Amino acid sequence: MSDSVAQQLSNDLAAAAARTAPSLVLLRGRRRRAAAGTVIDPQFFLVSDHLLDADDKVSAQTASGEVTARVVGRDPGTDLALLHVEGGALQPVTMTTDPVRIGEIVLATGRTWTGQVAHPGFVTQLTGPHQLSPGFRLEQAIHTSLEPFSGFSGGALVNVRGETVGISTSALDPGRALAIPARDVTRVADSLRRHGRLRRGYLGISSLPVSLPERQRQTGDRGLLVTSVAPGSPADAAALLVGDVILGIDDTAAARPDDLAAYLSADRVGQRAALRILRGTSPLQIEVTIGERIADRR
Repeated sequence: MSDSVAQQLSNDLAAAAARTAPSLVLLRGRRRRAAAGTVIDPQFFLVSDHLLDADDKVSAQTASGEVTARVVGRDPGTDLALLHVEGGALQPVTMTTDPVRIGEIVLATGRTWTGQVAHPGFVTQLTGPHQLSPGFRLEQAIHTSLEPFSGFSGGALVNVRGETVGISTSALDPGRALAIPARDVTRVADSLRRHGRLRRGYLGISSLPVSLPERQRQTGDRGLLVTSVAPGSPADAAALLVGDVILGIDDTAAARPDDLAAYLSADRVGQRAALRILRGTSPLQIEVTIGERIADRR
C-alpha cells in the first residue's frame, strides 16, 4: 500500500470516527461497566440490553452534556433497548441499509469513561438467517475481526464513509464481536417504540419434526407433530389436538419448528391464519387467530 493510499484510508477512518462521535452516549451499566449507546433519532437512542441496569429512568452522558432518559422498551433476544430523552435534540447517526461485504473495512466505535473509542477491523463473515427467538428472525449477523472492548456493545459499527451499518453486541455470541445490521435494528427499534417490546406471535403448542409415511403424505414428506396444546391458547381455541401434524400455515411450509417460529412475526399478532394439518390420514384446514406471547408483555 502506497503512502498516499494509506494516508487516505487513515483520513477516512478518522473522519468516520469524528462523524459518529456526536451520536454516541454513555451510561453506567451493570456491574458499573461502561454502556455505550447510539442515537438513532433526535429523541431516542439504543443501548445493549444486557448492560442496561434499569427499567425506568437513567442518566446518560451525550456529546452535549448529561440528560435523563426513560426506558421505552427492551428485548433480550436481540440485545437491544430503546431509551427516550424528553424534548431531546440529539444528533442521530446516518444509518445505511446498503449491504456490507466480507473483507470490508469497518470501524467499531463507542463511548467509555475516558471518551470515544474506535477500533478498526474487517468484516470476516456474514451469517444467517438466525432465529433469535420465536417470531423474530435476524436476517444476517455481521462478524468482524475485532474483539469486544469497553464501550463496544451498543456502539455503532460504521463504514469508511461514517455511515452506521449496524449496532455492536457481544451478547449474541458471547465473547465475539458481532453487529446487528441496520435494517434489523430499525425493525426492532420501531417495535420497541410502538409497543415497548418486540411483539411475537403465539399459537400455544409444542411440536416435533416428523417424517410422514407414504400413506399420509400430502404436499411433502415432513411436518410438525403437535405434542402439547396450552389451555386457552389460540391453538386450543382452534381445536388443534395433540397428535395432529401441521403441514403448513398459510403459504408457509412447516417442516421444522423454525419454519413456524419465523412465520409468527409481530405483524401476525391478531391476524387470522389457515393451518393445514393431518389428523390421522385426513387432511384438514383450520382457522386460527394468532395471539401474542404473554411472556413478551411488560
